[in-house]
Amino acid sequence: MSLAADLVYELKNVADPVISPDGERMVYTKSWSERDGTSPATRSQLMLMDLGPGQESANAGEREFTQGNADGSPRFSPDGATLAFLRSAQPGEPRQVWLMPADGGEARQLSSAPRGVQDFAWSPDSGRIVYCADTEPDSGAADGNSDGGPRVVEVNRLRYRHDLQGWRGDSHYHLYVIELGSGETTPVTHGDWDDFGAAWSPDGSKIAFISGRREDRDSRALTEAYVVPVEGGEPECWSGDLSSVGAVAWAPDSGQLVAVASDDDAGMVLWQGWLYILQAEGKPRRLTDDKQRPALGGGPRCRPAAGNPLDLRRSHHFPRGAQGPELHLPGPPRGRGIPSTVGVAAAWHPRFPWTARGRRAVVSSSSPAHPLGHPPCRSR
Repeated sequence: MSLAADLVYELKNVADPVISPDGERMVYTKSWSERDGTSPATRSQLMLMDLGPGQESANAGEREFTQGNADGSPRFSPDGATLAFLRSAQPGEPRQVWLMPADGGEARQLSSAPRGVQDFAWSPDSGRIVYCADTEPDSGAADGNSDGGPRVVEVNRLRYRHDLQGWRGDSHYHLYVIELGSGETTPVTHGDWDDFGAAWSPDGSKIAFISGRREDRDSRALTEAYVVPVEGGEPECWSGDLSSVGAVAWAPDSGQLVAVASDDDAGMVLWQGWLYILQAEGKPRRLTDDKQRPALGGGPRCRPAAGNPLDLRRSHHFPRGAQGPELHLPGPPRGRGIPSTVGVAAAWHPRFPWTARGRRAVVSSSSPAHPLGHPPCRSR
């Protein structure tokens, strides 16, 4: 078969798999390109797959779940009743959080962030969502003269543009909490820095996030892990002297964080990171050595407690980037020894949600025999 430009319209991609808390359903994003005039346009929608008895074969019980042109980033609520996702309602419009009954029905828009939502996370009681949004700058870029004259732009910071994002000016990413019932939105963070990567504690009292608040934040891409009370207050840094933090997740008891981070001032966590235990008091404690390199993109995930509290150091999965990504479970007890391999593929996509009882997870992977056009796989 000869390669032709039109083959791009035959390609399908799957991503963002999530599994319902009861383990009976999976939702993922399916994307493709189609002709829009003289150039291809990307489309995406959410697909639902039943995982109950009799649905174990590939594509069994698979069907379209949403009808939008740009839907993605699905998240089941902890009670399993609602699916939240990001949607751009019209081409060129910023993405907002939308809600839809998990059993199907009409979707409704929840957020109205002027510049769109980047990411979000559910509260444990399923009544609120914390989201990361690009804030409107107080001052900065001008649109230019109304007569079509030269465009005038004012720059007030060194990092006024980012790779893959373009012009940033004086904008910053900050966190907001929104009530599902009333739609009331409350700012959680503010300031002359970016806040992102929010994780809601299992007891519902705190939100952990990543930020770069050092004095040299515009000249060095370093970050820290912070924790702030949901009711508001001054964020507290939990990462101590670590130079950069790439992802955080809560322990089941809400008293500790596990983070992919680095203590190398000359490097970045993107290049080499380790797993650390963080808490309000005391120094960060490293769990892994140079034999493993936790992959970033979705960060680590703690398996939910089922019955008796789980030992955080035994219940934590992370993808490894060295010599072909693998999915690992650190062990034996106390996080020492060689991690056991849960799965191997040519590429593991690092977001793998758990069921409520912590017995099932879902990931997306690719290999020459099973490209990304195939639905995500289930891991027991």
